[in-house]
Amino acid sequence: MRYRELRPAPDLSSAVECYWMLEEEAGPLAAAEPVVPDGCIEMVFHLEGRFSSSLDPRRPQPEALVVGQLTRPFHLSAIDRVHTFGVRFRPGGARALLPMPLHLLTDREESLDGLLGRDGTALARRVKSADSDEERVAAVEGELRRNRAVSVPRALQAALDAIFRRRGALRAGELRGLGLCDRQLRRLFRDAVGIGPKALCRIVRLRSAFAAHQAGAGWTEAALGAGFCDQAHLAREARAVLGAPPSAFEERGPLAAAFGVAADFDPAL
Repeated sequence: MRYRELRPAPDLSSAVECYWMLEEEAGPLAAAEPVVPDGCIEMVFHLEGRFSSSLDPRRPQPEALVVGQLTRPFHLSAIDRVHTFGVRFRPGGARALLPMPLHLLTDREESLDGLLGRDGTALARRVKSADSDEERVAAVEGELRRNRAVSVPRALQAALDAIFRRRGALRAGELRGLGLCDRQLRRLFRDAVGIGPKALCRIVRLRSAFAAHQAGAGWTEAALGAGFCDQAHLAREARAVLGAPPSAFEERGPLAAAFGVAADFDPAL
């Protein structure tokens, strides 16, 4: 399986974390694999083949779709030869293209044309007809610049910066002082990120611990570095958010590995 990432243009880096490309020549992958929450919304274009997802098990995924914020893992399997292009938005960044409260997409996947109408259909057509990954990136970035302001609201960006700087290890009330009351902050996160600040903190903190372990730290060291009291505290939090202890995600199939269950995660980016 070939997996590749490209970085966004500097003027879009506050909205887009990366563009990714996934290609598998060998045909379908029968086993469903868990994909865990990462705090990001994804826009996915299936150029060839499609995935089957537990978010909507009644049908294969649409050729172009948006996967909202996740609060729990879901399972993904390839049902044919895979050639897929995706856009991974930073928390808050998807509002640059999706004119709706993003909590409406949480734990859901929706077709791009269902969300954006003819604009979504036209974008999917441009992405699919492009001759290279770079041309696909250019098509998406042209749409982002054409239709929407791409800057994240100042109060939201300040809150996100604090969450990532502390790797999610914030106590209740530490986001105060941004000119917003708790209720306003929760509403802003639900509308522009898709989940509340507490839920995002839990995801960022867990993935920080996972990334440290993937880089070679033992689970105890990874737990302490991410602000957990001990390894048992990390295990309890993983069970609460992911439904399983961290060790359950150590053996990863090719899809989960490509999407980086633990690898290559730097919340400070």
